[in-house]
Amino acid sequence: MNIIQNQEDGTKELFQKKDRSQITPENAVEFLENLEWYVYGGSFFETTGAIGQGKLNV
Repeated sequence: MNIIQNQEDGTKELFQKKDRSQITPENAVEFLENLEWYVYGGSFFETTGAIGQGKLNV
């Protein structure tokens, strides 16, 4: 999976805007688990963040 530069504001994203409409609260965990990799954690969780893949710990 490649990080894609958002054409509108220059931010980086893991999947394209067209994929966003497919993500719902009901399938978000499954969607993330099926990505090649994802980013998790961050300052809210008092971590620097990390890259994960596969099963989420929710």
